[in-house]
Amino acid sequence: MICDAKKSLAIAGVMGGENSGISESTKNILLESAYFNPSSIRKTSKKLQLSTDSSYRFERGVDYNGAPLALERVASIIQKIAGGEVLKGREDVKRKIIDAKKVNFRFKKATKILGYEIEKEKIKRYFSRLGINLLEENEASAFFEIPTYRGDIEREIDLIEEAARLNGYDNIPTVERININLKSKTDDSEKKEKIRDICVSLGLIEMMNNSLISEKSAKLFGNPIKILNPQSSDMDCLRTSLLTGALETVKRNINVGEKNLKLFEIGNVFKKLKEGNIQSFDDFKEYEELIIVLSGYAESLNWHTKDRKFDIYDLKGYIEGLLEAVNLKDKVAIKYKKDNFYNYEYGFEYLIDEFIVIRGGKLNKEILKFYDIQQEVFSCEINLKELTEKSFQKRKFSELLKYPKVVKDFAFIFDKKIDYYSIKNLILSGERRNLKEVKIFDVFEDKNLGDDKRSLAFSLTFYNVHKTLTEEEVNEEFWSIIKEIENKFNAKLRG
Repeated sequence: MICDAKKSLAIAGVMGGENSGISESTKNILLESAYFNPSSIRKTSKKLQLSTDSSYRFERGVDYNGAPLALERVASIIQKIAGGEVLKGREDVKRKIIDAKKVNFRFKKATKILGYEIEKEKIKRYFSRLGINLLEENEASAFFEIPTYRGDIEREIDLIEEAARLNGYDNIPTVERININLKSKTDDSEKKEKIRDICVSLGLIEMMNNSLISEKSAKLFGNPIKILNPQSSDMDCLRTSLLTGALETVKRNINVGEKNLKLFEIGNVFKKLKEGNIQSFDDFKEYEELIIVLSGYAESLNWHTKDRKFDIYDLKGYIEGLLEAVNLKDKVAIKYKKDNFYNYEYGFEYLIDEFIVIRGGKLNKEILKFYDIQQEVFSCEINLKELTEKSFQKRKFSELLKYPKVVKDFAFIFDKKIDYYSIKNLILSGERRNLKEVKIFDVFEDKNLGDDKRSLAFSLTFYNVHKTLTEEEVNEEFWSIIKEIENKFNAKLRG
């Protein structure tokens, strides 16, 4: 604010005050010519939602050293048109002195950037016409002082652009020959486009949402990251999950009568890594995700079918269709979850090498209530970076097995808190030369087994690609596995 001893006179750089305005009875005028920090004026203008001619100029930067000249020019015009007397002297208050920028200009760098050479003397002559003063010079470079009225010139690349402009764009030589590198190139977007095509082929419809969301929505799925100059309060944070935009899309479609939805989106999300203000790029991370959303009826009423709503098995079907297409179906492990995990009432996690790549399930009612959605929504979030790094591996031919397999089964009574993957990892660990495959084929629970106990039955497949296994070789590995399970999990062998 600009104030006198008693009252406010103006919002600095944005709007003048009524009580300091000029009327027909005004006789004495105090002139003020100022320079304001552009980013400060822009913040004030956006916060007050007040865009004026004054703010338009100041937020884009004016000449710091032009204020005295502007003051004298206005005084001269007023005196010439309206008469009156201009008093001598002026007050000059500088909170901060802004020195003219000094930029180093390398001639070889300019030639490399432009692709052609402009003579040194020409460059110096062009800059001199612009009021850009030469301070120092040597064989390789020159040091220039940028006048304060050229706020758009800050770096060497800006000077190179000015040199090309003044030399004339028509003088840029035509390139008659281009060298092409025949080595294979890596296109980071190629795999992402393939995944997009796979989702479309599965019958999903792509949606595209804004990466800026409200703080209220951002808090639902993580720690909000606020931006400095938001366009509005509904777009003042970076999205912490693709679910924010996806659920808004679901809501809008339901409101116009489109209730059966199969959607997907690929986009970046942002996670804040610590509390407080962000000081550097280490305080947050940005990564790409794929989201799939299902809601409404999977099958509509027809003469040969009944209405059937989407369920979690439909969601799993789409995920496994995607994994099959990218050659990852046999490389993932799945863990089922219940009793509210993350944003889901129940669901699952897909893991590759113990890293969670996919997480999904039925969304919580509280989240759906926040978006005013009355029907069930199933969704999954997929870490696209991890998926694409491990996907699209070439399929290899495997010769048919020449020697017979040996299949052995066993069942153990475990505590319910022990999950299948911990047991499977133990079985496959160690020196198992002939064990090739582990499958669970039965889960049994009964009061007779004991409280919080259950029986898990496993099928183990043994074979060797070079010979027929003997019974002794198989039994040695088989019984060592049983002993390790008994010792590790305090489990009891059945039968």
